Order: sequence, then structure tokens, then C-alpha cells
Amino acid sequence: MFTRWTPQWRDPLIGAVTFGYVVLVLALPPERRADPAALTLLLTALTAGLRGTRVGMTLVLALLAFHGVCQPASAFFSVGSAFGSVALFPLAAGVGWMRALQLRVRAQAATIDGQRRTSERQASQLAEALGTVGGARDLEAALEALLRGTISLLGSQHGVARVVDPDTGEWIVEMKLTQEGGLDIARRPGPPLPGTYGEALLGGAPPVLVRDYAGVELSGYAHRNGVLKDGFHSAVHVPIISDGRPTGILSVNHPEPGFFGPAELALAGALAARAGDAVERARLESVRGRMEEERARLDGALLVARTVAHEVNNALAPVLGYAELLGLRPDLAADPAAVVQLQAIVDGAGLAAEKIRRLQQIIRLEERDSVLGADRPLLDLERSTAPATPIPAAPAIPALSHAV
Repeated sequence: MFTRWTPQWRDPLIGAVTFGYVVLVLALPPERRADPAALTLLLTALTAGLRGTRVGMTLVLALLAFHGVCQPASAFFSVGSAFGSVALFPLAAGVGWMRALQLRVRAQAATIDGQRRTSERQASQLAEALGTVGGARDLEAALEALLRGTISLLGSQHGVARVVDPDTGEWIVEMKLTQEGGLDIARRPGPPLPGTYGEALLGGAPPVLVRDYAGVELSGYAHRNGVLKDGFHSAVHVPIISDGRPTGILSVNHPEPGFFGPAELALAGALAARAGDAVERARLESVRGRMEEERARLDGALLVARTVAHEVNNALAPVLGYAELLGLRPDLAADPAAVVQLQAIVDGAGLAAEKIRRLQQIIRLEERDSVLGADRPLLDLERSTAPATPIPAAPAIPALSHAV
């Protein structure tokens, strides 16, 4: 109970009680100054309980010196006085020990309570992060929720999350949260750099705890100096797990050496593992969304192609028909230049007919640059259509003899 007294009250109380005792003793005649000696028990217990064994023992010695000065020698060295004085020492020690034990118990209780509160806070943050990741509308939103949730959970400000394409092993997206709170996103950043923790984690390596990059050998991590140059010393690196396989990595950094420990590594690993399926589901939803969008664009392109084919074929039919009729005229057949020109008309019309037919075989939309500018590309017909089937050559204009 004494430990509940604040320091600004403990010392004045001890001082007031001690002063009162001294005044009481000095007010009595010298031969009766031993009468209130029983009060020293209360004073010693109070001092040891409020300030501990050392201060209690010091007060006992001060009281003995005080009584030795203000009492006659015969009274001070009496059996009762000596017995009472000796009893003050174990009293001060016992009360001080009880005080220390109480302080220790309270400190342990405060530690346990703090750990309980921390665990509750972390569990709440973990559940909130998982809920946000699970409700994300696409891959980038899920990855951002995972990154921000992990950084908040570990008490840091900087981190990187990356997701790979399980089929190709190349990064799909890289997301970096800066210490200023900005978000940098790189799409299709390429394959993992060799010799990085990311490459090792994707290969099945266990999570990595870096207490201080300054103590990491260059032979074990070639990018150490670059990380230190960026101002980071400690980090945790964990894989994002989905269906039992790594599909990405999650890294959280901190400028203070030793900031992260095994507990933080376990928390980050648990969050990344539990959120992995949600991230993968968001990735598949994003892929499905892109495919549906591509399908819609493709359906629109096919509608345009069918319409154009119908209209252009109607326009080409009389061109080819009249070209063939003109080729049958003896006067034109006898003119080599006219024959060449008529054949060019037939070839051009046939080429246009083939392009129209290829338009109706579009299976994907591949673009190519055009002279109109980068924001106005053209359709690459060869890469966008299925392999063409052999097309019969356009009929040549019959070479008529002059006798016809």
C-alpha cells in the first residue's frame, strides 16, 4: 500500500513524523526521554515502507545517535533500551523487504498488463489488416492494405511488397511505402534481382530477420551498402504465401539497429501468410477483370470488322466484276499498259478482301505505333489474328489473243 504514495508526499510525511518525534523527546525531561521510544518502531516501519530498507536503516542509526546524545548514559545503555534498539534493525529490514517485494510484484503485474494490452492491440490490427486485404477490389488495393497494415503493426514507416506471376516467376507489381507516407508503384518491374532476400524467399528460404545491416557480410548480401545508404539498419523479410507456395515478398525496414526481433518477424510472417490467399485471389480477380475487358474490346473490334467486311465487300464486288469485264474487251487486252493497270486493280481489290477477312479472325488486340502519335496507335493485324489459311491467288485477267 505504501507504494501508492507519490514521492512529493512520502518525504514530507517522513520529515513531519520524524520532526514531531524529535520535538516530543526533547520536550521531556532527560530521565524520561526514553518513554516514547516505542514510537521509533512506528517511525522505522513508516520510513522503511515508504523509502526502502536502506533509508530505514539510516533512520535507525540516526535515532540511536539522537538518543545517545539526548539521554543519560545509564538510560541509553539499559537492557530494555538496547533490546529495543536492536529490534529496529530487523524491523527496518523486514518492512523494506516487503516494500521491495510489493514493488516487484507491481512491476511484474504492470509488465503483464502491458503485454496483454499490446497483444490485444496487435490482434486487433492483425484482424483489421486481414479484413481490409480480404475486401480489396483488386491486386494493388490488396497489396497496399497488406503493406500498410504490416508497417503499422510493427511500428515502422517504410516497407516494400512485391507479387510475382506464378507461371513466369516475374514480378507483377512492386509497391513501396516511403517514410514520408508516399506510395510508389512499379508495374511489371522485371525478374527478382539475384542475390536478394526476395529471390531467396521465392526459392523457399525461411523468413529473414536483419538486426543490423552493418553487421551483414557483403558476401551474404551484395546490396548491403545500398540499404545502409538509404538509411535503414534493421528489417524483416517474409514470403507472401498462397496455397502453400510463395507468391510474393513483404519487407519492412527501420533506421534503428535492433528495432525488430523474433516477435516482429513472427507477426509479419503470420500476416503475410494469412493474407496470401486474399492477395492471390485479388490477383486472379484483376487478371479476370483484364480478360473481361479485353474480351469486351475484342467483341467490339469484331463487330466493327464484320460491319466493315460487309460494307467493303459490297463495294469491292462491282470493282472486281467490272475489272474482269474490262479485261475481256479486245481493245484493252491488246494494250499491255491497260492490262497491267487492270491487273493492279484486281490485285488491290483482292488484297483488300484478304485484309477484311483477316479482320474477322481477330483473337487478340495487339497495337503498333503509328505516324499519328503514341497516343493514337494502330492495330497490328498480323499479331492480332489467328494464323491465316492459304488464300487462293486472285484470278489473273485472261490474256486474250488478237483474234478474239
